[in-house]
Amino acid sequence: ISNVIVTQNSTVGIQALYQNKPVIYFHVNTNYKDIAISSGIASQTQNGFELNKRLEDIFLNPKDINHSKLGIPIHPIQNMDYSLRLSRALQSKSCDFSSLFLSFR
Repeated sequence: ISNVIVTQNSTVGIQALYQNKPVIYFHVNTNYKDIAISSGIASQTQNGFELNKRLEDIFLNPKDINHSKLGIPIHPIQNMDYSLRLSRALQSKSCDFSSLFLSFR
């Protein structure tokens, strides 16, 4: 629903990265670090002026998120959906594997 996620000390930022959303951590204490900040995938600000600059940069210069820095697979939701469909197909006695494989991209 949103284009950018602004959060504090929360796993919401990591969850947003799974959805390919840019993340900004807003902290008064910039000693806070998590894997997304440390790897440079998420940014961190400590005041409204910095937050405004980061938001402006995200909207004017959109970038793809490099999930490999976090070990997040590309298109994780689609991959999970495919895995579930494959598992169900293998458990069923009758299955059309051609449609299963053609629908995966």
